[in-house]
Amino acid sequence: MARIWKEPNRGCSYGGRRTEALERLLDQGTRNPTLIPRQEIVVRVASFTFRFESMEHLRDCLAYFQQRTHPSSRIPAKELASQFGEDWRSQRWYAVERWFERLPMYLLEKPKREKVVKALSGALRLEESGKITASQMVARSKAQVDFKAFDKIMRRRGGKRPRAGDELPSR
Repeated sequence: MARIWKEPNRGCSYGGRRTEALERLLDQGTRNPTLIPRQEIVVRVASFTFRFESMEHLRDCLAYFQQRTHPSSRIPAKELASQFGEDWRSQRWYAVERWFERLPMYLLEKPKREKVVKALSGALRLEESGKITASQMVARSKAQVDFKAFDKIMRRRGGKRPRAGDELPSR
């Protein structure tokens, strides 16, 4: 089952470098991404977390995963030179590599791909209907926590080892 929620977009949530979508926002005149609060959609499915800064990015990702076979990811050198300049070979790999080339390969296997398509479709549907909120994830997490059991375990002194009965309840 996929988890879908929203988080505040901090501007550099992908390894400390700016994404294409953030660069577009900066080019549109928003010089500081923290001045206008933005939310990013987060989808956790198949042991992988997708983060989307816009509906456009979510739709692109969904369209990519809906394809059974994918075309070559090779980009002609002339196209790279027109986008990044003649010195594109000296630039870092992440400036030239596209987002779908960094995905783990196991997500493209049929069973995982189908789960991803179902989760991304659900996220798109929820976002378009306005039903996805940041508070949903917090409420769902709080409902799953047994605070009394947690406090009981944390009050132990001397770093005692876990004992029978400390396991999480099966759902």
